[in-house]
Amino acid sequence: MNSSRALEVASTKTIEDTMATVPAPHILIVDDEEMVLSALRRTLRADAYEIHTATSGQEALVALAAHDFDVVVSDMRMPGMDGAQLLHAASVFSPDSERILLTGYSDQQATAEAINRGKISAYIGKPWDNQEIRDVLKSAVEKRHLRRQQRAHENAIKVQNRELRQINRVLEDEQRREQASDQSDYSTQIILEETNELKAALDGSISLMVSHIDSKLRDGLVKKRLTEKLVRALATNNGFSIAETEVLCEAARLHRLGMLNFSDDLLNKKISDFNEQEKALYKTYPIRSSETLEMFHQYRAPAAIICHLAENFDGSGFPHGIVGAAIPIGSRILKVAVELTDLTVDKQGSKTAVETEMQKKVHDELDYDIAFQALQVDLNLADECLPSDITINAAQLNKYTRVTRDVYDENGRMVFAKLIEVDELHRARLQKIEQGQGRPLEIHVDPESYCQTSNTDQDPERL
Repeated sequence: MNSSRALEVASTKTIEDTMATVPAPHILIVDDEEMVLSALRRTLRADAYEIHTATSGQEALVALAAHDFDVVVSDMRMPGMDGAQLLHAASVFSPDSERILLTGYSDQQATAEAINRGKISAYIGKPWDNQEIRDVLKSAVEKRHLRRQQRAHENAIKVQNRELRQINRVLEDEQRREQASDQSDYSTQIILEETNELKAALDGSISLMVSHIDSKLRDGLVKKRLTEKLVRALATNNGFSIAETEVLCEAARLHRLGMLNFSDDLLNKKISDFNEQEKALYKTYPIRSSETLEMFHQYRAPAAIICHLAENFDGSGFPHGIVGAAIPIGSRILKVAVELTDLTVDKQGSKTAVETEMQKKVHDELDYDIAFQALQVDLNLADECLPSDITINAAQLNKYTRVTRDVYDENGRMVFAKLIEVDELHRARLQKIEQGQGRPLEIHVDPESYCQTSNTDQDPERL
């Protein structure tokens, strides 16, 4: 009982002691035009920011080496070092800074490359809307503040992690005492109460670590909800009892525990952007999760499911290389749910792109029957994280339509970035892609902008 209370007090103190009053956010704005810098200063005058400016990439790097900035905003087109190159360098000099790119619609290809490399947090089209740029900066500053809070929680987690083994040893001692005790009923009740308190402390520590990972992971909370939805549906389809379903859901909740030591950069990347080394590291997390949970009796059932999450249906996985139905069905279900969830979020809900990628994984990595069942489940990503939008084809685009999601072709390649202003060349290129693949693209647009499109159909200069 004393161990669990001491752990709880230690965790609280660690978090409180590391939370400091946040100073005024420092913003670095980089543009080779003084008029643009002055305009941005005026736009942000009402906000409580410390504004710093630079007129070139080289000058900005000097500032980054000397100061810690919460947000770095850079124009795309500058002589010498362009905005994408500068923000990539800023990710090395100041990896915790949020990075925002100012870009014209004609810079679409460079913007898409910068996004795919994962080095910018957001981009804003020029000419910008004053309220939009204030909102984007506010969001970026809040993310930086959240990152500071996460570090405070990390410190608390480190303290708890050091005590986990001690808690487990005490827990096992208490359980042995319970089994071997010849004491009175009163003494037995005291032991049970202390054992339950230790179990609660352990569960609280594990839950804190899992919540911390979910908050750091790109779209972690959305993935958590979608994975549980899939797992419950697949468990029902495959005749699981209520108790078996709850164990499987517990495995779904805890399976990312092995990501605890992954860097923020890795956790914030799209899986499709991983290099080979990052892919190899990412594949090890189920084994790490299982080994940690195996230490504690109350988690051994979900740990047994997570242990086989890296096995492939054709026997090419690890740690045991088992094949097909020899892989426990709970592990096969969880693997399909995790893969489909990651693809759904990574491809922003594009059903065509998700189905294409899933087809590549069945038979070798995934159980075909379970994968087929999973694709029948309605995973409406818009209900989880995306704004309400409608789907149109390329012929219905014009300069008023606002594309709300990145557009992918039938092979899963991004062919148009969201929020880029549409012109005639863009529309013609997307129509050509549609003709080549023999079916329309899934182009998600803001309904209000599409209504504006409909009201201007008689305009001879639509684009």
